Amino acid sequence: LDIDFITSRGNLARILNVLSGNVDGKVYKWTLLATRYRGTVYLSHIEDDRDEELSTFARRVCCWGKRFEVEVTKNCGTSSELDAAAAQAVEATSFPGSSFALPPGNEVERHGPLKAYPGFYSVVRFELENHRIALRAEVDAQTQVRGFPINKQ
Repeated sequence: LDIDFITSRGNLARILNVLSGNVDGKVYKWTLLATRYRGTVYLSHIEDDRDEELSTFARRVCCWGKRFEVEVTKNCGTSSELDAAAAQAVEATSFPGSSFALPPGNEVERHGPLKAYPGFYSVVRFELENHRIALRAEVDAQTQVRGFPINKQ
C-alpha cells in the first residue's frame, strides 16, 4: 500500500486533540485499537458507553441533523422554488411539526424512518511529518449540480 497509517478523520482528530491537550470538556472514555498488517497500521477506536450517556435531547439533535441533510440535498425543482423555500425558512423554524416545507419530494425519505448507516466516504492520502496517512471522512451531504460543465479529456 505504501501507507504507514489508515484511519478515519475522526480518529485522527481524537488522537491529535489528546496529544495537544486540546480537550473541550466533553471527555468520553475511548480505547484506541491498532493492527499492523503488512507494514501498515490500521487505527480504530471503541467508545465506552457513550450512547448510554446521551440524553434524550442529544439524540433528538442527532436526528434533526440527519433530517436536515435530507432536506437540503433533495432535488427541489427550479431556482424560484428554492428561493420561495428559503424565504419560508427565514420565517419558520426547522423543528419537527413546524410549518416550514420545501416543495414536495420523496415523502418516505423526508418523514419515514431514518437511514442512519448508509453513507458516502471520501479517502484522502497525505503526509504528516514523515508518516504517510490514508484516512476516510464521511461526506454528510451532496447536492446535484445543474448545468455544471463536465470536461471530458
